[in-house]
Amino acid sequence: INDFKKDVHKFRATYEKEGPVVQDITPWEAVERLKRFKDEFEVRDRKQRIYQCGEDLFGLPHQQYPKLDSTRKELGILSQLYDLYVAVLNTIGQWKEYLWVEVFEHTEDMQKQIDLFAGRCKKMPKALRDWPAYHELKK
Repeated sequence: INDFKKDVHKFRATYEKEGPVVQDITPWEAVERLKRFKDEFEVRDRKQRIYQCGEDLFGLPHQQYPKLDSTRKELGILSQLYDLYVAVLNTIGQWKEYLWVEVFEHTEDMQKQIDLFAGRCKKMPKALRDWPAYHELKK
C-alpha cells in the first residue's frame, strides 16, 4: 500500500508537470497528453479497486487517495472538452471533402450537427471556459 501511495503521488506530480493541464500547449497536444494520462490513470484506478477488495477481505478500512480522486475528476472534465474538440475537427474534416455541388444537399444535416455541437459547448462546466480548446470551439 505504501508503494502505491508513493506511485500515486509521483503520478500526480507528473500529471501536473506534463499532463493536459499544463499551460501554453496546443489543444492537439493536450488531447494526446489526455489520452496518455487517462491510460496511466486507469492502471492506478484498477490497482486501487484491487487494494480495496483486499481491505474488505481483511476487514481493514479503505485507504484514501485524494490525489487520485482529484485526477479522476479532472480527467473526466477535460475529456468532455477534448472529446468535443476532436469531434468538431473530425466533422469539419469530413465536410471539407464535400464537393461544392454536394454541399447544398448536406446543408440541413450540417446545421443540425452545428447546433448539437453548440449545445454541448454551452453545457460545458464553467471551469473549462478559459481553456484554449474551448475558445477554438466557440469560433
